[in-house]
Amino acid sequence: MGEDTQATAVFPPTPPRMTLETLRAGHRDSVLAFARTAAALPEAAWPAATAPGRWSPEEITQHLWLTYTIALSELAPHPGGPRHRIRPRVPRLMQPLLRLSVMRRIIRDGRFPEGARAPSELRPTAGPAAASTPLTAVRGDALSSLTARAAQVEELLAAHPGARLSHHIFGRIGRDDALRLLAVHNAHHQRQLSSPA
Repeated sequence: MGEDTQATAVFPPTPPRMTLETLRAGHRDSVLAFARTAAALPEAAWPAATAPGRWSPEEITQHLWLTYTIALSELAPHPGGPRHRIRPRVPRLMQPLLRLSVMRRIIRDGRFPEGARAPSELRPTAGPAAASTPLTAVRGDALSSLTARAAQVEELLAAHPGARLSHHIFGRIGRDDALRLLAVHNAHHQRQLSSPA
């Protein structure tokens, strides 16, 4: 009899489990590190693109603010107000596979794949919440608003173990993975500020 040559999927190893406090600390550190890096930039760099075709630090901050604004809308919607959610871009049946492969690799390596694009809901001045974004040319106000919004989301996730957030590729993500993915996302954008391409 010949060998069974059927291909099997190879997934990255499951990231080690962390306590909620460790997850929260990692998330909080990532937000504060981004804010410190952005605050230390020269004033002229705030509205300037980090590279041709790239977002400026101001736009990156708006992108992160929109990420947390939509997360907050999912976790604690205002009665009668709009409830924003990220629209899925891949079929629902594929989402668990992508969580097990791509998302697990992102969390393990602490990096997003090259060329990953933000969904339209999270693009500066384009998302559904962009019109109400309080971000202006005043850098300190923008960063304060971002860190406050991130802290709100973190508190809500910590208070609700069954909470889930929507992702355009991975679908509904559980609390622990959401905290880890948000931290990786913040670090990804901090690196863009630290060493623009």
